[in-house]
Formats: sequence, C-alpha cells, structure tokens
Amino acid sequence: MKPPAARLSLHQRADLEAMREGRCPLGDEAMFRLAVDHGVAAALAAWAIERGDPVPPLWRDRLRQVRAQQLRHKSALDDLLNRLQLSGTQWMVARGWARTVDPILPVRPMGDVDLYTSHDQLSKLSEALMPRWQWKYNLYDPWTTTRVFVDQEGDGPAVDIHFDFSFFGQRCPGAMERALERRRRVEGLWLPDLETDWIIALIESLQSLRQRSLRRQWELEGLGHRLAPRERRNILMRFGLSSELLYQLEKRLYRVVPQAELRNDRLEQGYAGAAASWLKASDSRFATAAWLLRPLSKALWVRCVGGGPKAL
Repeated sequence: MKPPAARLSLHQRADLEAMREGRCPLGDEAMFRLAVDHGVAAALAAWAIERGDPVPPLWRDRLRQVRAQQLRHKSALDDLLNRLQLSGTQWMVARGWARTVDPILPVRPMGDVDLYTSHDQLSKLSEALMPRWQWKYNLYDPWTTTRVFVDQEGDGPAVDIHFDFSFFGQRCPGAMERALERRRRVEGLWLPDLETDWIIALIESLQSLRQRSLRRQWELEGLGHRLAPRERRNILMRFGLSSELLYQLEKRLYRVVPQAELRNDRLEQGYAGAAASWLKASDSRFATAAWLLRPLSKALWVRCVGGGPKAL
C-alpha cells in the first residue's frame, strides 16, 4: 500500500488553495515537496503557466516529468484503445486515463488504467487485451470484482478491469449494466456519465480512507461541481449517507493517522473499517447499519425458509 501523503496544516492547505487560484506565487522547496506528495505539483505549475505567472525551476521540472510520463504511455494507450474498439464489447474508463480527455486538473500523474465492463463481457474483453496484457491472477482474493492485467512489453501501464461496483465486498447487481447504458464518448474514449463519474471518485475516496491526497480531493470536488446540489444529495441518500461524509473525507487531509491503521490487514482496510466510518457520517446510524447488514439478513432469511446452506 502506498504510504499516506504528509498531513496538511490549515495554513498549508490555505497556501495551496491560494496557489491554485493565483493569489500567491508557487512556494519554496518544502511546499513543492508537499505538493508532489499530494499529487498536485504539476497541476499547480500548469495553472501558473496558463496565467503567465513565474514558475520556479523545481515546479517546471515536475510538470515536464508528468507530461513525459504521459508521452511514454501514449503508444501503449493507443494500442489499448485499438484493442478495445475491436473487442466488440461495452466498456468505459475512469480516473487517470479519463482525466486526460476530460480533465479536472490540467495535468496529473497517471497510474494504472481503470477499465469498466459488465461480467458477461469480461472474458471477451480479457481476450482482446492478450497477449500483450496478461492477467495477474490473485490467488488470495478469488472474490474480487477486479482483474489486473500487466503489460508484458514493459512500457505501458497495468490495466485494472472492474466488472462490478463493489462497496467493501457488497456488490450492486445491475449497477454496471446501467452505468454502461448511460456512458458518454469523449475524444474516442467511453467515459461514465457525470453522476457515475462522481460516484466512482467517491467510492475511491471511501476505499482509501487511510490515504491523504489533495489531488483526489480536488478531483472529487470538481466532479461534484458538475452536478446540481440536489443530485449529489440524492446520491448520498441512496447509500444511506449524508453530506457530512464529504466533510469527513476533507478532514482526512489533516488527521494524524495512527501507525496501527497502516497495517496491511484486509479486515481493517475493508468492510469493518468502512462500516464504522459510514455510521459516523450518516444522518441515521440505524438506517446505515440496516443498509450494511441487508445482504447478511437476506442470506439468513433465504436459508431459514428452506434455501439450505448453499443459499449462503
């Protein structure tokens, strides 16, 4: 797991926001290191150049590095796009690759490619990626809703194929199919509709509660601003959450994370930790607990009326 970025003080956050809006020049080396740690240094440099503000060499070099990374991946991404178009499947991309054609920040570091498809099209799409991208089977997580494919030529990013929307192990049947029906096309790439785009960013933030990332927070805010306030509230209510959740995510940037929370413990990282956070953020703790326990209660009911052990 990537270690969390350095904790921000309120003063540091105010300085980064001022740099973002052009109210102060880009900071010294210490502020630069903090911006790199939070994934926003290149974006801040790009905004400053657009405004015609002076850009110190450190910041300019970081912008060159991130753009060079994107150029290194271009050939592999072109090959990947060609394979996707010839696969005859429905798919869409979000996060890093999507932000290159539908940006929130002017430039951002790119990691793996996040590709979304339905379960019934998974095999066909997987075959389209091979032999260049090979499936890295996870023996320790057979129930995962993601398949990871690694580039065998070494110059392209890994591809994560997500075939279901999963909230800490709680799957959402039919959600992927509905999202694929509403997808939009931007510069040759299929992207989620605006609502689903924000939901994916929200899930990413919830599933990475131990991580601090101002870049992730700015992108979540930017995607949220594309929706009307009522649309955002309806999404949160659908999951038994409240607007307080967004404030809780914001607080992660400043909170001291105990070392014990950084252990690579699946239980701590998964359902139990998420449930506790959701209960704290919900308007109705009873309603949120009922939503979280619903799959278990349904399985027990099926078993009691005669479904037998196999029903579980």
